[in-house]
Formats: sequence, C-alpha cells, structure tokens
Amino acid sequence: MPRNQRGITILEVTLVLMLTSIVMMGLVGFYLHSQATWLESSSQAITQRDATLALERIAERVRAASRAVTPVPGTLVLYDRGGTEMHRFWLEPSDSLLHHGVGGTVDDGPLVNSRVVRFDVSADTALVTVTSLVLAGPHGASIEARSGAALYNRP
Repeated sequence: MPRNQRGITILEVTLVLMLTSIVMMGLVGFYLHSQATWLESSSQAITQRDATLALERIAERVRAASRAVTPVPGTLVLYDRGGTEMHRFWLEPSDSLLHHGVGGTVDDGPLVNSRVVRFDVSADTALVTVTSLVLAGPHGASIEARSGAALYNRP
C-alpha cells in the first residue's frame, strides 16, 4: 500500500463515535434534569398561586360579612347583618379540597384545584384569621399560607 493514500481507519471512526456519544449523553442528561427542575418549579408556583387565590377569596367574603363563626374545625361560616348565612368555607374530607357555598347543602365546588392538607381558621368579633392553610403540590412539596381579614360590616 502506498504511504500517500488518504482516508480514515475504522479505529478513528469508532473513537469519534464514542466521544460523540459521550457528549450527547451529557447534553441529554442536562436537558432532562433542566426539564424536571422546571416542571417541579412551575407546579410549586401553581400551588402557591392557588394558596394566594384561596386566601384572597376568603378575605373578600369576610370583608362583606358582619359575623363569622367556626362551628367545627376546618369550617368557616359567614353571616350578614340580619343573621342570614352568606357564605361557608370547609375542608371536604372526601376529596381533600377546600369547598365553598351557602348553607350546609349548597356546594359551589372547590375553591381552588390544589389538594388541601390542613385548613385551620379562627374567628372573633372583628377578625377572621386563617392560621394555617397547607396545600400539597403534585410532586409532594407543600405550601403553607396564613392571613387575616377584618369584618367590615359589623353591627
């Protein structure tokens, strides 16, 4: 064989393919890890948004009420000046969601879509305090929120 013959050997091709495979596996691993991190972060952000939304909706109803009671743990009942029930929030054990409605029979459905682990609320003559609202994210991380709202329409 002449020495001036040009070309590549099977060993060179194999070496290039192995190095390319190693680099590609690293890039794919980095991409998959980035996707998993993004998915977890975005689901946590959605759960945080649900916690904020639930507290805002509760506060909005509390501000319109004149009296609030917590007849059983995990339940908040709001009344108007005439003593008529205006709204109710409760943790439904069958689906672990925070429901709302009027009276004990009208259920307007879940307040938010995130699963609720704990809903602790207290009420006195002027203030309703959500002492603990814990929502579970889809990947196991839980978000805890607290808030208070004043009863503006007190007699």
